[in-house]
Amino acid sequence: MNWNAKGIVAWRFMKDWNLQVNGEYEGARIQPQGRSLPQYGLDLSIGHDISKKVTAVLAVNDVFFTRRWGNIIDTDRLYQESFRRREMRFVRFTLTWKFGEQNTSLFRRRNNQRQEPGGGDMEMP
Repeated sequence: MNWNAKGIVAWRFMKDWNLQVNGEYEGARIQPQGRSLPQYGLDLSIGHDISKKVTAVLAVNDVFFTRRWGNIIDTDRLYQESFRRREMRFVRFTLTWKFGEQNTSLFRRRNNQRQEPGGGDMEMP
């Protein structure tokens, strides 16, 4: 039996702060001559809306440094356990500046045109 799990928790607090926790787990899988090792990890980010136009986010990838991929090969003549890491744990700071106005009326107009009966812009004389 194989199974995977993913969870995301997002929490907004003090009006302009938000916290997000992402976790994932992938159980061991049967492979020819062995099995894969389970893999899991947890990511964390905290963001702050400095103004309506500027947002800062601090994110940590693989908080507990547990994310790795590996397998066990088990045959009559060989037993081998190996693993690797795709990347090291890292911290990322992002500053986002939003410019321009968000005009959602364009999307509403587009959806209304699609819903009109008759299927198009053709006019009858």
